[in-house]
Amino acid sequence: RLNEAAGCSLVSIIVDHIFLCIRDA
Repeated sequence: RLNEAAGCSLVSIIVDHIFLCIRDA
């Protein structure tokens, strides 16, 4: 259960990072 929550937040962080990279490109 806790692991799933951590995975979801990790995915959100990665998605945000990708969007930032795309904006900078």
